[in-house]
Amino acid sequence: KHLHEARLFWNLKECDRNNDITSDS
Repeated sequence: KHLHEARLFWNLKECDRNNDITSDS
């Protein structure tokens, strides 16, 4: 359960980071 939540959180953070990179580009 915890792992799933953590993975979701990481996924969201990674998505945001990716978005930031795209915006910079």
